[in-house]
Amino acid sequence: MVMQMNPRNLTTLLVAFGISPTAASSISFSEQEMGSPFEAAGAREAALGGTGMTLAKGVAAVTANPAALAATEGLAIQVVGVLDTDDERRSYTVHDSFSGYLADNIYALNADRHTYPAVAAAWAISTGWPVLAASYRPAFVADYSYREQILSPWRFRSFFPEDVRSELPGQNVVADYTDMPLGSNSVMQEGGVDRLTFALGHKLIENDRWTLSWGGGVDLYWTEISRIVATTYEPVTVVNQIDGEIVWDEPLLPYDDQRVTTETDGSGTGFVAGVRLAHRERVELAYAFRSAIELDNDVRATMIVGDSTAISETTSAPRYASRHSIGLLFHPVNVVRTNIAFQLDYEPWESDGELGGGGKPSDVTRYRLGVEHILPGGTPFRFGFTYGAPYTGADRNRVGFTAGTQMAAGPAKIDIAGALGYAAYRTGDLFDDALFGAETRTESDRIEERVFRVTAAMMLDF
Repeated sequence: MVMQMNPRNLTTLLVAFGISPTAASSISFSEQEMGSPFEAAGAREAALGGTGMTLAKGVAAVTANPAALAATEGLAIQVVGVLDTDDERRSYTVHDSFSGYLADNIYALNADRHTYPAVAAAWAISTGWPVLAASYRPAFVADYSYREQILSPWRFRSFFPEDVRSELPGQNVVADYTDMPLGSNSVMQEGGVDRLTFALGHKLIENDRWTLSWGGGVDLYWTEISRIVATTYEPVTVVNQIDGEIVWDEPLLPYDDQRVTTETDGSGTGFVAGVRLAHRERVELAYAFRSAIELDNDVRATMIVGDSTAISETTSAPRYASRHSIGLLFHPVNVVRTNIAFQLDYEPWESDGELGGGGKPSDVTRYRLGVEHILPGGTPFRFGFTYGAPYTGADRNRVGFTAGTQMAAGPAKIDIAGALGYAAYRTGDLFDDALFGAETRTESDRIEERVFRVTAAMMLDF
């Protein structure tokens, strides 16, 4: 007695559930690095929700607001390192013309990422002269790897042939595919888009109450990314539940395993400018603008599908949107010394950004809040909050909570910060065409992200 199966139904289901030759090309956690949204001038600013516009002083201001470089005295050097652990879970609902509602598909991916240490230096040649600074830091993307396993969330019911069913009325065979591995995607990436900044800051006005500073700089970018995307399809074993005969023991999808290796090299330029107005005892205001960046990349891709190999060489010109940032720092009268900082970041992606891949991200607005209490012994306690939309036009936002402190080690000051981030939002449709005669479509893709980040910075003043 052999269980009857409809391969068209099965294949349609599996393709709709996301195992396809292009499934591994969409990785939403990498979208976090567009425009480097988690970028902080240093660990102090990271602990305060990334409010570096007004809080960053001296060398830490190179990547935030170069106008604040004017606070540097002598030579200052800062080294910053970041360690990330990311977890993401996605789900989407599939419908087709065979049976209406099919199932929710849920799969998870994880990644441990890190950035290379960022280095910055600022030098005040003499009182009254502009402060010169340089900074090198990885930007936009970092090294990461993940493996994604698609698990079947559905049950397939198959009836016996008509002649058998007439002899055994009401009998059928049920194959339970719940949590059965159907295939997997894996991605390994090294490199990214690095940034080298040369900047200067200068005090225009300074008296007993007010200080007005300005600053500007040039950003140099270069791309060096190596990426491997692999998709494999795992055999599915189906056993007749009556006589134990194996009726299927191979992948159900009509695709060969594939491996795509991509090498990307390129460069680009941009600029940054800012102003800062500070009252000595009460409040500080700051504004900074970082221009859009268009990278000119050469891309070489090698695709291996089954026994076939294809090589292509193309160019790409992703454009990262500009950023406008406004910062406010307030010093309230308190039992302990307190700093309260607020920052608003706006990136006009709809008019100023273009990343390719069939769509344009939505404009991004992020809100940042940081509070710093400095205890009588001089030890600071810091915490912060961030809130902002992702780049995908989603209907929910990312939130983040940060905290940190500072310790001394000889002549060096070491700041440490930790951050927890969470997001749950929806993106656009994944599929919208006919597969094997079925009108298959998906509702919006629901994504959950969890991010844990540790930032450490060491500051030396000479």
